[in-house]
Amino acid sequence: PANLGVTDIDILRSLNRGQREIDTMHDKWWFALTEDDSTSRIASVAATFKYNLTSNFRGMDTLKVLDDDDQKYNLSYIPLVEFDSYKVDDIDTGNHGLHPKFWTLLPPDSSNTIGYFGVHETPSSAALFFYRRYWRFLPELTSFASTTLIPLPEALMNWAIFELYKLRE
Repeated sequence: PANLGVTDIDILRSLNRGQREIDTMHDKWWFALTEDDSTSRIASVAATFKYNLTSNFRGMDTLKVLDDDDQKYNLSYIPLVEFDSYKVDDIDTGNHGLHPKFWTLLPPDSSNTIGYFGVHETPSSAALFFYRRYWRFLPELTSFASTTLIPLPEALMNWAIFELYKLRE
């Protein structure tokens, strides 16, 4: 590439532009979907309904809970306005329970610029675990040792070659 006037940085930029182009259709690609396992799951905190999202979070697919009986089940999604109406009635800790039923996405704040997920009923103990299935951002390629999540990297290479051809013209 050096003989053609194309630098390594130009190639990496082209590859990253291709990844970003593919990444714009994040909810169509199975390879951008990830699910928590036993090492990345979120433990419940007693009397807490709001939990952090990860830094590579793009969009939630499903939220599951593993309850104190070792049963894993999906929580039902509800819009934020409906969630807020449940939380108005949840000020009294007597309404907390062991089995959350609903989840929603909560907006970011100064503590977490990505945002949160919220659950209702608010757990009354730390005996539960939450498993998130979510779409993530594709990681930036920073060197030629970087790997892509795209299962057919030839498509990404063809994009880069096309971009470099446009650059040379």
